[in-house]
Amino acid sequence: GSANLQYFQLPSSVIAIRSSAFSSCSNMQYFDLYGYNNLEVIEQYAFSGAWRSDKTEELTIPASVRTLGVMSFSYQNNMGGAGRVTPFSQVTIGYPGESSRLQEIGGANFHSAYEPNQNLTVYGAMSSLPSSVVDKIDQFIKPQFTGSINYL
Repeated sequence: GSANLQYFQLPSSVIAIRSSAFSSCSNMQYFDLYGYNNLEVIEQYAFSGAWRSDKTEELTIPASVRTLGVMSFSYQNNMGGAGRVTPFSQVTIGYPGESSRLQEIGGANFHSAYEPNQNLTVYGAMSSLPSSVVDKIDQFIKPQFTGSINYL
């Protein structure tokens, strides 16, 4: 990624965000994946370190996403910028009335080296998600959140 990139908008036809595509875009002021209903794959490190440290963001991962790669939304120290990177206040996977289609999750997706994220909401009953996904959410993702964790 480019440290100078501040915004981006993807074509609605995009089905995958490749490995490290936006990693280390440390001046990213805004991005939103909500509504990218064709997006199926977010590969490893895709957005790792891609946040400004003075922002606390909410993130919605579209229900269509089937794969979240290792450390896809992890945080890193913004060494050349304003210091530490602020974690998400809310991460939502799926939409109300549209269950998440996650099939594969890598570890440390939302890892923050400084402080944990706040709240996680996963749309989709536990029974509708593969047991391997539920296990990985419990093992790798839940420890990265201090607030509420809801399956709706």
